[in-house]
Amino acid sequence: MERFLASIERSIATENWYAAISLALTLPDICGWLEDPSKGSKQRYTEWFDKYLLQKYKGNFFGPDFAFLTSGDCYAIRCSFLHEGADDISRQRAREVLNQITFSTTGSYLIRINNVLLLNVSAFCSEVSEAVRAWLSDEGARPEIQDRLKELIIITNMGWICGYQKALSNIFRDIRPHGLALHFRRLPNCPLTISMSYTIKKPYWGLTTVENEYDPLPSEGKGDKRRELLRIAVV
Repeated sequence: MERFLASIERSIATENWYAAISLALTLPDICGWLEDPSKGSKQRYTEWFDKYLLQKYKGNFFGPDFAFLTSGDCYAIRCSFLHEGADDISRQRAREVLNQITFSTTGSYLIRINNVLLLNVSAFCSEVSEAVRAWLSDEGARPEIQDRLKELIIITNMGWICGYQKALSNIFRDIRPHGLALHFRRLPNCPLTISMSYTIKKPYWGLTTVENEYDPLPSEGKGDKRRELLRIAVV
């Protein structure tokens, strides 16, 4: 989860506003799923918002129950922005009060005129991040949440695996094989070595197997060069 929060912070620092708002609007959904995946998206989103964000948007301007932004309206802008790229929520079934939520980089914040709300994008994203950290403090240590956190996406720096896959696919692109299989296996006594094999079968070619084995860590004394072994066997 920390990588998502760090991404929001970097996006704010570099004024990558659309990336920041995209992730900020998604995080309540992620937290709600981590807490209880049996609930539907809207239910878990609005319940999480009411517990961790609603208080930030309440005021006494029009009575004790008044809120500039409700959970239903926040879910509506989440749906409208992420699915349509729009800030008009009037067509969203989840909306409760507002028709539009606009974001600005100026100092203006929590300005509501009729059914249109203006939010400062940096302040909103920061408040979502603070709410997520509060939720992690309350619930993050639960074993079931720790298990689900392991399922969240991680962007790796091991792009060379995909590079090998693409290169081998190009080699056999014109063969048009009946079968093409990719396998990964862990080699004995070498936990960091990955083996990748392709099997290409054609009636008149027999069976062709291409295997590639390599160590993702640099060989000692060889700088950034990785140990590589290419084995091609034609049967």
